[in-house]
Amino acid sequence: MAANIVDKSIPSFKIFIDGQEMRTDMEVGSINVENSLDAPDQASFIVINSVEIPEQDIKWFGEQLTLGQEIEIKLGYADKLDTVFIGIATSVKINLLNDGTNKLEVIASDFSYAMTKNITSFTWNEKKDSDIASSMASTYQLKPNIEDTEMVHRSIEQDEADFDFLKMRAAENAYEFYVFNRNLYFREPTYDEKPIATVTLGDNLISFTAEMDIADQDEKVADKIASSTKTNWSHCLTKATGDCPGSPKILPGNNLEIKGVGKALSKDHYYIEKTVHKMFTGNYLTTFYVRQLIKNA
Repeated sequence: MAANIVDKSIPSFKIFIDGQEMRTDMEVGSINVENSLDAPDQASFIVINSVEIPEQDIKWFGEQLTLGQEIEIKLGYADKLDTVFIGIATSVKINLLNDGTNKLEVIASDFSYAMTKNITSFTWNEKKDSDIASSMASTYQLKPNIEDTEMVHRSIEQDEADFDFLKMRAAENAYEFYVFNRNLYFREPTYDEKPIATVTLGDNLISFTAEMDIADQDEKVADKIASSTKTNWSHCLTKATGDCPGSPKILPGNNLEIKGVGKALSKDHYYIEKTVHKMFTGNYLTTFYVRQLIKNA
């Protein structure tokens, strides 16, 4: 018997609902995933022809799909897929048209969503910021990926939602805080890590836009705005966004190498702050938002 031939260039996906792969008769028209260091990750997917005509019953909702269910989305090519989102279904939208077409859109947020819902008034006594982060990881049943902040505070007042409070405590330490794939990250940015991928204009970089906050900047200017005394890197004033063929490896909290965009902008350390992964009509596109990093002297 001849072996099956799989086209490795064909975009593919899998969606899991409460750990079970979504039924094959639930036809997905598009998938959108937004990952960010600044806000909970968001995901959505559209199931087409989800209403039975003429009964007007909404197929699957209430049986296969309900609010609060765990949603996992894997993207990639052929059978090589990586997780780009895990969270819970937070809302459902239904769109019905006169021509008989209809869509059901499922919207989900990552597990930090619960951390945004309620304002907490509390005094943390004799705690390090990393202790607070560990406590919250336990409260929300997340795996702690936490670096020690060393300093013990006599008391810290909290009058914010847990998500906003941890964001502020992270900023006090020049740390980043975010949740991904059941992990709560509270750590120094990984500026020293090797780039997760390389994109090159004219090859696998479709478009690139750079923005500089002041004119005629140079490395001496950039060195004056170091983001932390704990790192060997400074934030340059250059922010950029670009589009490339879909890659589930390109996610926030990683470095990206960008080439072919001129000497001043072609660098091996752009820190990824946000990504948008879109899959539609057989296409897979990744949009990235990055900040250029410059090595301190």
